[in-house]
Amino acid sequence: MAAQKGFNVNTENLAAISAELHQAHSSDIESSLSDRLESSLGHLSEQHCQWVKALAVFQGGFHSEVLRIVLELDDDNAERFALALVQVGLAEYQNHAFFSLDPALIPYLKARISAGDYDGFQQRWLAAMQTLVDFLYEQTVDDAQLSAELTLLELPNILALLTALPQQSDFEQTAAIASLIEQLLADLQQPEALALAVKVRKQASETGTKNIWSHRQFENKRLDIEQLLQEGDLSGAYQQAEALLKQALQAGSTAYRDASYDIETAHSMLDGVLSIRKLAGDALASLQQTKQGFQSLDKDDNKSAAGMVMATSTEQGDSLTASRSLDEVAELNQQYIKLPDKSNAKRDIAADKMQLAAEHLQQNDYKAALAAFVEAKDILSQLNEQHALAAVWHQTGMVYRKLQEFELAEQAYQQALTIKSTLDNQLEEASSLNELGNVYADRGKLEQAVQLYRQAEDIVTQLGNKLHEGFVRSNLANTLIRLQRYAEARNELQQALECKRAFGHQAQPWKTWAILRRLEQAGNNTAAAHEAKQRAIQSYLAYRHDGGVNINENRQLYQTVLQAIYENNSERLLKDLREIEGLGGLPRHLKSVIPKIIDILKGGLNPILADDPELAYDDAAELLLLLEALPKLQKQGNYPRPDQF
Repeated sequence: MAAQKGFNVNTENLAAISAELHQAHSSDIESSLSDRLESSLGHLSEQHCQWVKALAVFQGGFHSEVLRIVLELDDDNAERFALALVQVGLAEYQNHAFFSLDPALIPYLKARISAGDYDGFQQRWLAAMQTLVDFLYEQTVDDAQLSAELTLLELPNILALLTALPQQSDFEQTAAIASLIEQLLADLQQPEALALAVKVRKQASETGTKNIWSHRQFENKRLDIEQLLQEGDLSGAYQQAEALLKQALQAGSTAYRDASYDIETAHSMLDGVLSIRKLAGDALASLQQTKQGFQSLDKDDNKSAAGMVMATSTEQGDSLTASRSLDEVAELNQQYIKLPDKSNAKRDIAADKMQLAAEHLQQNDYKAALAAFVEAKDILSQLNEQHALAAVWHQTGMVYRKLQEFELAEQAYQQALTIKSTLDNQLEEASSLNELGNVYADRGKLEQAVQLYRQAEDIVTQLGNKLHEGFVRSNLANTLIRLQRYAEARNELQQALECKRAFGHQAQPWKTWAILRRLEQAGNNTAAAHEAKQRAIQSYLAYRHDGGVNINENRQLYQTVLQAIYENNSERLLKDLREIEGLGGLPRHLKSVIPKIIDILKGGLNPILADDPELAYDDAAELLLLLEALPKLQKQGNYPRPDQF
């Protein structure tokens, strides 16, 4: 597969040079078609005139690496030749090192090339195109956008390859290439091309491997099941998945290399169909069997099996959830069943993973959230869903930041920015610039953070988006305080509060008041700092009283306290908290809170205990809410549950 390296060319120079050459030639147009071609060819060097014959085997255009392989050139000569074609008007650069050809050129060359030359070029073209297909398939994971765009550019050549493949004697190879093309085309809305790929795959598989059970036969049947799922034929998919597993088991794990892996894949496929049909209870037992099978393969250092262990573990978790609450997932499953194609089904799965990640974030389970985001990202990459992919990269950056993996967070935000910059969504771009600024601020790169905040601020100001302007100005002010640029920080905070005024709780004004408190503390303005903190507490309390969820860092602790009082276990919790306090070394966010909770559990109900300068504004507010909740919890009869506070 080393030859595939050449497909990853630097296309920036190619694009720039090609554009200049094409513009220079655009005014030099001949009236007669034949005369025009001959005139253009006459401007090529003698060597290039010999090489141009190879273009007769292409359809529509060529990738520079395919051309290099066909002509057996080095990289420099292949690039010079491609640009020479642009210079004389016979080619035009498109993207990803692909050049479209003058539509009249290929028929012109075919009429003039000898049969021997054509056959020689054709054989090398076939090999090069198969290498290109391998590359495009690999890119469905590494760079889904490149894969999709280049597949569409190469579609005439891919169709020609599919037409030529059945004439080859290697049916196994033909079926393998056709199946890769089928998967490349699955979500690109090219039904005729997809139908041809399916036809070639099936014919090659049936012709070359009749009565012989092999990996190719297995893949052929697996793709048939995928096609049935795509068409919404769940009954047919279930029957064929069941038959596939039975056939794989009958052949046994020694039938061919990787037969064991295919058996477990067949298990997994059947489980997937069962899950789609909402047979979660039946699927669960089968999933456990599948997982154990992959685990045994994993012990033998099978990397693919290791990936499948992870996948089936996730599916097992989904099935457990379904078995506990089928009603909650029934609507999603129905939507999945009704969808007309596989790509929409995949989108639902990706959305489900993103929702799961969000739930993990709410629970501060950052590693689980990260795992869910990674799964969603993989699916979205396959679907080339750039908007959603950018959002997942952005959210992945947020998780890495929570985990204090700042370098990974920076990389994730940069990925999001790279995608967003191509989508012309300035607001989303500003959002990632803002978050990247937060990462730099966390890492102590304060000046770089300020630059990023300024960029984001310029964008949202031009867009007139006051809400996001308020967020960005607050973050900028926070960093300016750390740089001791207090006058600038005050100006930003005043504008941030003004921007947020019209948006109520959505704007989270408490955060801006808390930053203003820091500014006043830095200037030794004690009274002003106290007033700013009180404004933060009151705005946060208003949000919570209006039904806002607890977003405080210690929310799990407050929930535990409520639950203990509700269950009449406050004495036990009091003992545990005293032991924890006695150990020392508490993190900062707990150090000032635990003594207050101990006082409450001992009977201290005076709201004054929340008026401690060491308490963060949101902890002070949550303690006040806890004191409000206690009388309701201690009532006899139908009192609210802790999770209702």
